[in-house]
Amino acid sequence: MLWLKACPKCGGDLTLERSLWERTISCLQCGRMLRPDEEAQLGIPKEERWPRRAA
Repeated sequence: MLWLKACPKCGGDLTLERSLWERTISCLQCGRMLRPDEEAQLGIPKEERWPRRAA
């Protein structure tokens, strides 16, 4: 997923990256990783935010 011009630091583009162990949202231009409260401002549902609870 991609958010255009949504980085709170530089106004760059944010991208969602997933692996087996984690999920991060970071800026393509400056490399900043978002905090959970900043993810909430993007409108990401609470169950999709990091850290996720084990099922």
